Amino acid sequence: MPFGLFVSLICHGALIGWAYLSMRAVDQLDFNDTPSISAEIITPSEFLRLKQGDENAKQLETKAKDEPTPDDSKQETKKPDNAPPPPPPPPAEDVAAVEPPAPPEPPKPVEPEPVKVEEPPPPPPPPAEAPPPPGPTPEEQKLLEQKIEEERLAEEAKKKAEEEAKKKAEAEAKKKAEDEAKKKKLAEEARKKKLAEAKRKKEEEAKKKFDPSKIASLLDKAPDDSQPKALIDKDPTKKGQQASGSSKTATASGREAGTETGTDTVLSAREQDLLKGMLKAQLAECWRPPGTGGGSDVPVVALHWQLKPDGSLDGDPRVTQSPSTAAGQVYAEAALRAVRDCSPFRLPPEQYEGGWKIIDWVFDPRQML
Repeated sequence: MPFGLFVSLICHGALIGWAYLSMRAVDQLDFNDTPSISAEIITPSEFLRLKQGDENAKQLETKAKDEPTPDDSKQETKKPDNAPPPPPPPPAEDVAAVEPPAPPEPPKPVEPEPVKVEEPPPPPPPPAEAPPPPGPTPEEQKLLEQKIEEERLAEEAKKKAEEEAKKKAEAEAKKKAEDEAKKKKLAEEARKKKLAEAKRKKEEEAKKKFDPSKIASLLDKAPDDSQPKALIDKDPTKKGQQASGSSKTATASGREAGTETGTDTVLSAREQDLLKGMLKAQLAECWRPPGTGGGSDVPVVALHWQLKPDGSLDGDPRVTQSPSTAAGQVYAEAALRAVRDCSPFRLPPEQYEGGWKIIDWVFDPRQML
């Protein structure tokens, strides 16, 4: 055997022996003092629920730990400071020759029973939220948009149809009103035309029936007091003898009293009688007084009216004398109606001034009928 190998073995053996003796000198560790820890992995939500606790949880009694009694025999007493130094280690040959005894088996640590902690009852699970409805597919979205567009178009068409129907109804109502107004206008024109035609025929018949010669003969035969008391041309603006029917001759260079031009406008008695007869004949055709029993109680009505040169009325006729009885009112209305119906009067135009411009007429059924 080479010398180097032998030396190496001796050195290594000495080193191992020294290490063994050093380890034996160290106090043995007591593993019973170290409690066992049970670890569990929990989620943060479970940790929060554990911290919250439960009001109905039971109180647990923790068991006391069994502490092992320390072994004094195993503890080495401290060596005094003045102790003699340890003997030198034996030679390496002896250490290598003597096998080291097997180290005693360390006692098994006694594991304490883990404290059983009752787990709190799990909290009731929260109500499951209804899952959101699934969104429409592109085809459904397209159909929905198409349906909305159709509804919008239908609504617009409905509004347009309502507006057109309203405009049409307004146009029809307007046209109907115009047609009715046109019909009324045509009916009014036809009525006026009919009245004018009837009046014209009446005037023609009156002209055919009117005969001045007969009136003159009647005036000659009738006494003076039998004529109606008609005051013709009693103009209140005229003064002097002209208003009473007489004239006064002025000087050779002067004019006739009461006239502006000097022309004589006073009618003779004969002309006045003829004019009265013409008025009487025309008024008799238009006057329709109600029937009376005769006698002295027959109402007598006096009217006053003015005429234009064409024979039409110049204003409304007015009653100057009428009984205050109901029969008198009826007779007055009949006389006013007769004057309006006879207008325009057919009288000689040359006798207008000073003749029939202003008329006061007495309607006496005993004299006119």
